[in-house]
Amino acid sequence: MTEKKTKEKKAPSEEKKEPVKETKQPPKETKVPKEKKELTDQQRENRAILVILGILGIITILALVFEGDLNAGYKDDPYDLSVLNGIYHSIPAIVKTCEILFITLLLFVVLDVIRNKFITARTHFQTALRLIISFTRYALFIVAIIWILATWGVDTQTLLVSAGILGLIIGLGAQSLIADIIAGMFIVFDGQ
Repeated sequence: MTEKKTKEKKAPSEEKKEPVKETKQPPKETKVPKEKKELTDQQRENRAILVILGILGIITILALVFEGDLNAGYKDDPYDLSVLNGIYHSIPAIVKTCEILFITLLLFVVLDVIRNKFITARTHFQTALRLIISFTRYALFIVAIIWILATWGVDTQTLLVSAGILGLIIGLGAQSLIADIIAGMFIVFDGQ
């Protein structure tokens, strides 16, 4: 009987628990999505260049890994359709074109980094550097086009001879312009 009383006594004490205090929580704020900043044209262009550079880089790495397969394969005609066989045989040229574009685009990015790093204010050095970078970009572009055309089987020797003759004609016709550019470079380098 004493056990029942102790149990009975415990039961009421357990019922007398401390009251739980209810604290008012501030209402949860609904999260309003922050407005995304609009990208500038330069940022969009940089992102596109990086994406293209990444894709071409992956193709270039895969081409380097499987170089023996690219050169050895693609000789036979596996398909019945001549169109598919033509595409099949042009796969090595497509991969080589991607490699050339990757190298050229990578060099363009390096030139942009050099331009942004060193050209901060208007000085004589920056003017000459801009001219050199501009000339280098055009030279890279022309070399890449000739290299790609050679990859696709175009006779580039004839193209180079024609370009040389055209350059000679333009050089003779624009003698005064070229003389002014060279004189301008001397003035810039002398700091006058």
